[in-house]
Amino acid sequence: MFVPKQAIIKDAHLYADLVTNYTQDIAEKALDLIPPISKPLVVHDNGCGTGEVTRALMARNPPNITIKANDIEEEYVEMYAAEAKNHKWPAEAFKMPSESLDFPDNMFDLTVANYVIFLTPDDGVPAMREVYRTLKPGGTVVYTSWAQLPLILAVRKASLATRSPDAAAVKELPPKWESGTTLAAIAEQAGFEKIRIEKLTQKVPIKSLRLFAQLTWSWLGCPLSTGWTEADEENWDKALDTFVDECESGGLFEKLESGEWNMKTIANVVIATK
Repeated sequence: MFVPKQAIIKDAHLYADLVTNYTQDIAEKALDLIPPISKPLVVHDNGCGTGEVTRALMARNPPNITIKANDIEEEYVEMYAAEAKNHKWPAEAFKMPSESLDFPDNMFDLTVANYVIFLTPDDGVPAMREVYRTLKPGGTVVYTSWAQLPLILAVRKASLATRSPDAAAVKELPPKWESGTTLAAIAEQAGFEKIRIEKLTQKVPIKSLRLFAQLTWSWLGCPLSTGWTEADEENWDKALDTFVDECESGGLFEKLESGEWNMKTIANVVIATK
């Protein structure tokens, strides 16, 4: 499969470099929306990635918690396991899809799924049913999606500027997930009745727009059905230029006196109790 020579191949470390800043920040803020952990709990880090949720949990010095984590990607499971060992987290990770968990019924007091559920099959409903099954009665789930992620528009414009109008689509966030109501409906379909919706905003620091464009285009710029082409390699710089121009002029990136930037993002947060 052809890959442009300029592309930074996506792996767990690229993922961490690109999204840890804003996924972990939202995880921390989302945890502020539930009561502090004051007793022993069994926690599920659902779709753990490189450990952002667990890191946010452990920063609170919770008393005697046990964490079970899962991810569908082996790389992330291995990276999480290394972090757990390094930081002595009371945690273990498993390669396991969120829509087909091997955990028993009524196991967890708390499940946190940060930017995960909406990426799973069938609009997240099977994954949320698994959350419901594995939560104890009275247990809580906290899960999130992006309501506003400006880099998606920048990727779209870079694609339009360098490819024909009928070119294959790139990865995008379907507009329906921008609605907290849509996200909350998954919990209702899974059997939850006590459901509330919150929104969180943040400013993500970006040191270099060019490097940010390089990482993001490498991750999201590949057409879904056709893959990269030699034309993408030839037009790489034009794509990055378009991406950067959108960031500078789109109104959702703020230039700081230091020359660095802030990107404004908004997250939907749903909190549901079994």
